[in-house]
Amino acid sequence: KKVLKSAIEKLAEIENKIKVEDAKKVALVGEIYVRRDAFSKSGLIEKMAEKDIIVKVSPASEWIYYCDYIVKNRFSTGSTERDKYRTIVLTWFKEHFEKKIKKMFGKLEFYTPHMIDVEKVVKSAEGLISPNLTGEAILTVGAAINEIVDETSGVINIGPFGCMPSRMAEAVLNEKKKKKKSELTINDKEIQNTLKEFEHLPFISIEVDGSPFSQLVEAKLESFALQVERVHNHIKGI
Repeated sequence: KKVLKSAIEKLAEIENKIKVEDAKKVALVGEIYVRRDAFSKSGLIEKMAEKDIIVKVSPASEWIYYCDYIVKNRFSTGSTERDKYRTIVLTWFKEHFEKKIKKMFGKLEFYTPHMIDVEKVVKSAEGLISPNLTGEAILTVGAAINEIVDETSGVINIGPFGCMPSRMAEAVLNEKKKKKKSELTINDKEIQNTLKEFEHLPFISIEVDGSPFSQLVEAKLESFALQVERVHNHIKGI
């Protein structure tokens, strides 16, 4: 706690360019290693920041909670009833400390506490990918649908070149993200209004192999940023 408090005090000294609640945001989902590794992202966060867009990277703890979800729901081969209840207890402690830490950082002007809800993420992908097909694809699809319009104005799916789960998620999201989002938010007039306004919600899928982004990808990112701005302005009523 002492280390965290010290870090928060230092971070609080950073001057904000814009309030976090007013900023344009996009979610970065996809393969867990690539989305977390700075080299693999090839400066993607910085490219978006230059356009005043905040990139919300799906945290590594999302995968840890998902592993717990698999054990609790007995999707993993060989898991026992004892494993299930042991995991339920461990998950409680993980959530307890996550909440305490995020509450501390919530004092910063550029951070909004956001608890991870794997059950909700998996449910958001219901009917698109079976939970029995365990892996990153269901997290990518669920997180993208869960975040777009509600929390962000666009989604970037990133993965290694030729990654099957990433390509599977890309195919599903390209075809079904808007329809599924509409079904999940049928009673939310503001979200329904945004969905009616835009034929296509901002979404881009990027495959990386260690090389710099190609000119085609750079062009797609430019177009994506413009679409994000349009959706953001509509949501904010600008």
